[in-house]
Amino acid sequence: MTKLKQTGKETQVLSGFEILGIPFQCMEAVNKRLEPLVQELELNQGVKIENPHKGYPSAGTRNVSACIGNQVCQFANYNTTEFARKVEKSIFPNDYHVKRALSGCPNDCIKAHMQDFGILGMTKPEYEVYRCISCEACVKNCSKNATGALKVHNGKVKRDEHQCIGCGECVLKCPTSAWTRNPEKYYKLLIMGRTGKKNPRLAKPFLEWVDEASIIKIIQNTYEYIDEFIDRTLPKEHVGYIVDRTGEQVFKEYALKDVNLGCEVKEYL
Repeated sequence: MTKLKQTGKETQVLSGFEILGIPFQCMEAVNKRLEPLVQELELNQGVKIENPHKGYPSAGTRNVSACIGNQVCQFANYNTTEFARKVEKSIFPNDYHVKRALSGCPNDCIKAHMQDFGILGMTKPEYEVYRCISCEACVKNCSKNATGALKVHNGKVKRDEHQCIGCGECVLKCPTSAWTRNPEKYYKLLIMGRTGKKNPRLAKPFLEWVDEASIIKIIQNTYEYIDEFIDRTLPKEHVGYIVDRTGEQVFKEYALKDVNLGCEVKEYL
């Protein structure tokens, strides 16, 4: 199924589609007819496609998925579609079985905790005390919908940096805009989540308060790690199984190669 959006005289494809029942002997003709569409993907997505008549050049790796992001959702802390396109451009084409999902906030509507790489948007809320009227709307909302990281002290709100998960709930509920989102974009990077019949598990935290460029470099480095250690006797192998076999420190050594983490980044491994 595909969803279409009319923009003036253009029609934009918003989601993929499948066509069943095409005889194999007709595939060459079908690919020829689809060549203009593939070339349009190359133009819009920035992914280099050397042979458009052979289709989109990636069979094993999974599509990058993302929630609707801050273009639509008030809870989202960043433009997930824009970041997803950067991730896609950095890793396609590739044949390894890797799943990546981007969620605009810790609500995780896209189920990033079930992917090889999950990217959760975070914000460092900024507090302007002169705007605060001590209504405690942010405190009550944080306690009800988040982690209870906000407390009132001498009539003003204090944020526990260790307890705060960067969701931005305080920003949404403040009636005087005493809380605002820091313009800097931060993320929580999860790794080694998976579904399936064999040992499904949620992804575990790898880095917190990390920036976009570092995440893209880490994902690129992980493909080199996979190339080095994957079990080639199997048709596919999740990153998590490879990490289980080599150990987390070996993975970390590869993943963080030439990555300059900021002093505010929290490491879990």
